[in-house]
Amino acid sequence: MDFRSIDLNLLLVLDAMFRLRSATHVARELMISQPTVSFSLRKLREYYNDELFIRTANGMQPTPRMSELADPVARMISLLNKEILKTQTFDPARSGRCFVVNMSDIGEIAFGPKLLERLRAFAPGTRIEIKTLGPDALTEALSLHKVDLAIGYEPELAGANIMVQSLFEHPFVCLVRAEHPAIQTELTFDLYRNADHIALVGEGHAQKHFEMMIRKTGIERKIAFQTPYFMNVPFLIRETDLVATVPKAIPYMFREMGGLRVFEPPIELPLIPVKQYWHRSLQNDPAQIWLRRTVGELFLNRDPSLSLPLNSLFAAEQRRKKRY
Repeated sequence: MDFRSIDLNLLLVLDAMFRLRSATHVARELMISQPTVSFSLRKLREYYNDELFIRTANGMQPTPRMSELADPVARMISLLNKEILKTQTFDPARSGRCFVVNMSDIGEIAFGPKLLERLRAFAPGTRIEIKTLGPDALTEALSLHKVDLAIGYEPELAGANIMVQSLFEHPFVCLVRAEHPAIQTELTFDLYRNADHIALVGEGHAQKHFEMMIRKTGIERKIAFQTPYFMNVPFLIRETDLVATVPKAIPYMFREMGGLRVFEPPIELPLIPVKQYWHRSLQNDPAQIWLRRTVGELFLNRDPSLSLPLNSLFAAEQRRKKRY
C-alpha cells in the first residue's frame, strides 16, 4: 500500500468511529454530514479491503482488522496534533529558557541590570548568558542559534539573514582625572590635541570600531597607552594625566567613583548607533519575539546613560571636596 493514495482526513473518521460506534456521533464530533461519514467509510473499506465495521443491534462493531488499526491510528493522530501541527507558543511566566545574548563589557553593565530585572518580574524561570564574540564567530553563532540576540554596535554584522532594529545613538565624551594639571574647567581643542591619550584596541570587540570612528575625524592624537579593556580606563585615567575618549556609558557607570572629570569632546564625533541583531531564521520564533520586544520596551530611544546630564557626573565627588 502507498500512503499517498489515502486522504489522511479519512483516518479521523476511522478513529472517531472506533471510539463512538455511531455515524451520527462521528458527524457531530467532526462537524461533517452523515453522508460524508458514509462516503469516508466506503473509501476506507476499499483501501483496506475489509469491512472495518459491522452494523449490529448494539451499533457499529469493529472487525479484527479494525481493532488492529485502532491504536496506531490514534497514536498517529496524537503525534500530528502534538508535534507536527502544534502552534509555537512562549509563556514567559512558565519558561525555563536560557537566553544567550552577545554584548560588550559596557553593554553588560548598561543593559544587563534592567534586562535581568524585567526577566525576574515577568519570566522568573528564565536566565541570561552573556557572550562576547568577534564578528565572524558571532555571525556563525547567530546562524546556528547558539546566540539568540546581539546588542550593541556591530557594523560587521550584515547580510540578508541578519535582522536589525536600531535602539538609540550614543555619544562620546572625554575623561580626565580631577586633578589634571592642564585640564580643569574646560577641554579645548588645543588641550585635547596636545594631551597624551589612551587608545582602546581589541580585535573582535567594539573598541576597534570606536577608535576607527575617532580616527576618521582626521585628528592625530598622541597615544601613550593602549588597552583592550573599557572597564580599566577610569582607573588608569584617575592615576595619570592621560585623556580618554570613550562612550558616555563609561563615566556614567563610574559616576560614584570620584577623582574624575568628564567633558564634551572639543571635536565633532559621530554618534554610536546601538542596535539589536538576530538571525532571520528566528524572526517568527515566539520566545525570540518576546525577548526582542522586551529589549525594545526597555531601550528603544532610551539610552540608559543619558538619564543624567553630563555636568552631574561625578558631581557627588565634587560636592564632597567642597566640604573640606
